[in-house]
Amino acid sequence: MNKLELQVQANSPYNDGWTQQFYRDQLNKMTTEGRPYLGPDTTYEQQRKCRLQDSVDEYLQDDQVDVDTFYNDLVDCIQEIADYYRKGLTKAEDALNKVNSLPF
Repeated sequence: MNKLELQVQANSPYNDGWTQQFYRDQLNKMTTEGRPYLGPDTTYEQQRKCRLQDSVDEYLQDDQVDVDTFYNDLVDCIQEIADYYRKGLTKAEDALNKVNSLPF
């Protein structure tokens, strides 16, 4: 809910006291940007580890996936990254060679 909707619910005479209090509490939890406060921000490193944990969990908790599949997919992902950067390196080296071969 946005701030205006929360204010309407917190002050509505059609809501009982408990409901009004609930919405007042929700309003109090809002930050100045209008978003609810969800706790302190995590660092990039913590977020990255959490994303990795989610991926590992997905593989290891799936009864139809064995450890070899997890291993092979991990190797494939790393190989795709290596291939991508190798292609970029080759392209950059070709460009550099071309520029260096220009007569000045």
